[in-house]
Amino acid sequence: MERKAVSGIPLALLLIGITLVFNIQPVRAEPTMVSLDYYGTPDVFDRSLTPGTQFSINLIVDYVEKLWGYQFELSFNPAVLHGVSVQNGPFLESAGGTATVVPGKGFNNTEGTLDLYAAALFPIKNFPTGGGMLAKITFEVKGYGESPITLGPETGLANRTGGWIIHKEENPECFVDAYFDNKPPPPGMSLDLVGRSAWPEHHHFVLSKDGDPSVDDGHGTPGYQTLYGKVENTGNVTIAAGTYKVVWKISNSTGFSRIARTNGTLDLAPGETAVLTYDVSALDLAPDKYYVEAWCYYYYTMKGEKTKTFSFAVVS
Repeated sequence: MERKAVSGIPLALLLIGITLVFNIQPVRAEPTMVSLDYYGTPDVFDRSLTPGTQFSINLIVDYVEKLWGYQFELSFNPAVLHGVSVQNGPFLESAGGTATVVPGKGFNNTEGTLDLYAAALFPIKNFPTGGGMLAKITFEVKGYGESPITLGPETGLANRTGGWIIHKEENPECFVDAYFDNKPPPPGMSLDLVGRSAWPEHHHFVLSKDGDPSVDDGHGTPGYQTLYGKVENTGNVTIAAGTYKVVWKISNSTGFSRIARTNGTLDLAPGETAVLTYDVSALDLAPDKYYVEAWCYYYYTMKGEKTKTFSFAVVS
């Protein structure tokens, strides 16, 4: 049965008069990832972004093999952001190929959407491998508030035969959306990592033992590798549940990174602490050494002053 992938790169290319036959079966290429990136994070939490200012986020690909083309669509809050422009990035042509861009209908700043934007290599050769910037997206700030910046379900990467390498509709875990928030916090509000601050359940996680939920390892939860982050309300006003979180940036030995977050579920009065946890086993980490940076946010988007670094190993 045919999928609606014909609305993606195939349709874009038909619009410019190129006839191709596409294999529409998804092709997985772990750990290929596509993410929206603002200076190394998907969180656009910059209080200097006041109405009238502009900023750009990059569409980044990591660990892809022989990329032929990409496509993406976006949604956002038009009361807070308006789309300005999209530019094809350098990665697609980094192996010496020539990119053909099909920009689609562009931004609809009434609805808060970007129509499908696509680029592919023609002639069909010189496919890049590795990672880099696929596209640069520029927004103008229209007001104070919050806006998810979400990659649509037809976002995906195509290989040389026209098959999907990853496609958000089938592989949502391979795509990282962004979030914008420029609201100022209430006076007197502050949160930071405290004490031991952040640490792993296992510094040496043995999959055959610690990864078995039937084996009691003597601490933590059997079968899981848990990351911890301890925060304290260092201000003079209560911080509401759901408005603060700990973030862990987890990088393997080659530098490939993933972001994990856990929101606080309890109100924190001044001076109170909370320990937030994340089950890193959900990321299905392969045997390797992992390096972690941890920090916290409060009032959704205000970053604490402290950053804690630590490492752990996953072994068979």
